[in-house]
Amino acid sequence: MVNKLAALKAMIEFSYSNDNLFEKIMLDHGLTTSDTYAATDRQDVDMCLADVYLHLATHPDYNEGGQSVKFPKKELLAARQRLYAKYGARPPEFASRPKTISGERFM
Repeated sequence: MVNKLAALKAMIEFSYSNDNLFEKIMLDHGLTTSDTYAATDRQDVDMCLADVYLHLATHPDYNEGGQSVKFPKKELLAARQRLYAKYGARPPEFASRPKTISGERFM
């Protein structure tokens, strides 16, 4: 069996070692990291992943000596939007923007 924290970390396709970030985001969403993951938890864990993407997209690039950490900001934000769209929602940062149809704004 897999716990919810492990389920979230399994969806990250690149190395990121800050477990505190994952745990904080899960707690912010009201999830207990050690609880067993079930398919019914998918949306909750996906929304946590969307928040991880936002955090990483706003993370500054890091260069020190021969080590460099750079996150693909545009791709992370696009993946975040796809996760929200999967559940018929818009990311909170887009909630105040008016929607458009055929190029015309409506409220």
